Amino acid sequence: MKKFFLMAVLAVLVSGCAQPGLGTGTGGEGSAYESPPAGWAPPADPWAGGTPGYAAGPGEDAGARLGNAECDAIYDVNEREMCYVKIAMDTKDASICPKLNLEADQCYDGVANRTQNVALCDNIVNAGRQSLCYLAFSEDDPSLCAKMGDESIRDQCYSDAAYHTGDKSYCENIESEISRQLCEI
Repeated sequence: MKKFFLMAVLAVLVSGCAQPGLGTGTGGEGSAYESPPAGWAPPADPWAGGTPGYAAGPGEDAGARLGNAECDAIYDVNEREMCYVKIAMDTKDASICPKLNLEADQCYDGVANRTQNVALCDNIVNAGRQSLCYLAFSEDDPSLCAKMGDESIRDQCYSDAAYHTGDKSYCENIESEISRQLCEI
């Protein structure tokens, strides 16, 4: 058996299947690590035209570049957009939010809370994040509970409203039977 194995290895080496330099990282002829052709350069921004999982529109960069040199210099799309979210929150300027492709919801949420403008929550697409945005304002306005798309957050909102106002009628709107029973106690 050992003799057969040694003969097979020898046959592979003699047949030329194992080439010298292949995968050695030397950059030699036939190497998997050959130098790129003369004049070749990596693209300036490999994300231009779209990132995996995000369908950029015609002429649209997958990560917004809005003219702030500090933010635009950030290569990572998410980090770049988070830089703009921070600017929007610091300046309380929601007009930046719709220009973002990946972090618009977080932008609207942050600016809504900074400006105490609950209407900005209406622009949030993700139901969970939108519900949390409304929840931040619901102690002063329990009617916001009805606008929440996330059932568990909506139930929490009604429970909180019943607690803060002392009005147990809010408990009737809770969908989870266990949560409703706890609210009514």
